[in-house]
Amino acid sequence: MSRQLSPERAKELFSVYGTWFGPPAVRYRNTYIDGRVRVVALKGSLATPSYPVSIRVRNDSEAARILIINEHYERAIEYVPELLRNVKDCAAYCGLDNEHVAPAFATGRGTPMRHHTTARRRRAIERMAILLREAEQSATGTVTATEIRKVLAPWL
Repeated sequence: MSRQLSPERAKELFSVYGTWFGPPAVRYRNTYIDGRVRVVALKGSLATPSYPVSIRVRNDSEAARILIINEHYERAIEYVPELLRNVKDCAAYCGLDNEHVAPAFATGRGTPMRHHTTARRRRAIERMAILLREAEQSATGTVTATEIRKVLAPWL
């Protein structure tokens, strides 16, 4: 299900609430960069003129920051200079933590481990953990390659 608000849904919500809803609309360079659908729906749905709750940003850095905070990653990257388009540099540019910015650079959805974990793999992991504990408790602190090969045999 898309998280994007449709114009029809926005009109419906304005008719229910009778006023602005959601985060403030964001203006930059006399254009709405966030909240555009709600602004259009607000102007077309209420009998009395009402102005959207809005904030203005002053530069590209602030524009990218507010769009990332509102999880509009694709639009946010448009305001980040080409040389800063990695997680660490973009986070510094926007004044955010790496964790906030990272989804903008995600290349795809990761697959949860449970889809790949079979009983055979779980047993191998458990046996590797046992070997590790044995190595930690042994006088030499080592495990032989032969022992590791036995555990990993199904994949070698």
